[in-house]
Amino acid sequence: FFGIVLRLLDIMIIHGKTQNSNYLTSLQLKRADILDINGEILATHIKTASVYANPKIMIDIDDAIVKINKIFKDISIEKLKYRLNPKRSFAWIARHITPIQQQQLNDLGIPGLYLVNDQKRVYPYGEIASHILGCCNIDNIGIAGIEKSHDDILKSGSSSLVLSIDIRLQYIAQDALAKAIKQFKAIGGNVMILDLKTNNLAAMVSMPTYNPTRLSA
Repeated sequence: FFGIVLRLLDIMIIHGKTQNSNYLTSLQLKRADILDINGEILATHIKTASVYANPKIMIDIDDAIVKINKIFKDISIEKLKYRLNPKRSFAWIARHITPIQQQQLNDLGIPGLYLVNDQKRVYPYGEIASHILGCCNIDNIGIAGIEKSHDDILKSGSSSLVLSIDIRLQYIAQDALAKAIKQFKAIGGNVMILDLKTNNLAAMVSMPTYNPTRLSA
């Protein structure tokens, strides 16, 4: 009986913890910044925190669900019940939570509920150059644009990735295109500016556009 108990602990906790730890550690790896030709930051990250749970070691899941729901009112009781399945050893509760929410969770003191350091990808210029930069998913993995095509380089975090575009020209081009679209009642449009001295692409705009920070939330 003692041997069976040890084996169950090994399967449910030790191996699960190792696998989850590797995943959680990867979230804390710094992703390199993306800069324009003048060194202006186009994409970077901010430090946040996320909360996860190990339902297998939670003493009273129903009570925990009620208390967690009071902090995260946008997460329904039904969703929390699904996530906090007693058969699971890992379940995300919420990503990129506020400092106030972090303190509220700490005050609960619920066994099996953990906070982990996390990062969120942000784009200081919002919609400007969004089609070039692309975006990341919630785990900071590139899923579009430069973020996707140079994902391996950016994940290494060794040095910033410098683009040939000039964010000032990018803004001017986007403003001019927006006015032209409005004037001619067009569905969309594209503009490119080429530096004839270097043959580098100095600006490239496509509209309609989007805010990549919201897609990376």
